[in-house]
Amino acid sequence: MAGSVDIKDHQSLLAWLAARSQADIAALACRSALRGLPGLDRKGDQYFPDTAALTTLRVARSALTSGAVVKYPAHAMQFASHNALNGVHSSWRAADRDADELPQYLPDIKRDAQLAAERAADPTYVARNPDAVADAARSAEYAAAEIADAKKYRPAAAAAERAYNFAQNVRDAAEVVFAEDADTVARQAVGAFPATNDTASWDQVRNDITALLQGRDLFMLPLWHSGTPDWRANAAPEMRVIWPDEPTDQWAFWRRWWDGVLDGQPLDRELQKEVALIPDQVWVNSLDKVANEIARIETVFTAEANSVQRELDDLLPAPKTQIAAVKAAMTRNRQALTPTFDDIEG
Repeated sequence: MAGSVDIKDHQSLLAWLAARSQADIAALACRSALRGLPGLDRKGDQYFPDTAALTTLRVARSALTSGAVVKYPAHAMQFASHNALNGVHSSWRAADRDADELPQYLPDIKRDAQLAAERAADPTYVARNPDAVADAARSAEYAAAEIADAKKYRPAAAAAERAYNFAQNVRDAAEVVFAEDADTVARQAVGAFPATNDTASWDQVRNDITALLQGRDLFMLPLWHSGTPDWRANAAPEMRVIWPDEPTDQWAFWRRWWDGVLDGQPLDRELQKEVALIPDQVWVNSLDKVANEIARIETVFTAEANSVQRELDDLLPAPKTQIAAVKAAMTRNRQALTPTFDDIEG
């Protein structure tokens, strides 16, 4: 049992994992990484809702794809996982570039506003340039707006960086299944596990280990075994704010996907695999295109599932009442039936 295993930090965990299969390690690490998703709040990038929504989609894609990699460790899934992480990285890179570039122009913007204000205060200049006062007002307004934007971009970049770090951890955790040596397994897995002083999270890891030793499928268990830690319980509603606010058809699938992760009742694995394998060009810049493609996949998937069910129904034994009726008919018409082998032999 897990109670006999003293696991409390990365070192003791890695020592225990050394005897486990890569599939077990990947599942354990991926689950641990997924528990960090509620911490990716939108406070830092609330000023850029379109960009934030795209980043959220890319993070969700990375998380879903990583889970699919653990279940289906094929090279096509590995390729999809890399593309998903690259998408989150592009969000961080763009946000970081904006945060770095805008402040470089602020001194010039402030200087222009100061010069315009000085000219507007000069009667001689105003006499020759009647628009000087209005120009000064516009320049001051523009400078104030740019200064305000500069203060917004850095938190947005920090939020995008947190998103990328999460996506990288969950991707590395899942790709333990592809690792070729023990050192690579340890390096990729360790980032998914909590800090040493995060007692509540280590309790969850130990509970996962107990489940592994019992032969249970970790992805069929609630993400938190005994209640969500306070900080993550508080963060979870903030993480979901974007989903109800956006058009329903854009986020309905992702709400169901995350609820399944939380409750240990995941969406069909084959369905998740098909979503993970959506071509990279569909994911690039359009939430609508992604939502439409997922809807198409779900429609096909449902139709195929219904067809299989109908075939199974056809193969099932007839109801008892129907069998009884057939037996009664056979009895009534016994004289009309073909003679049995015993009758022929006399």
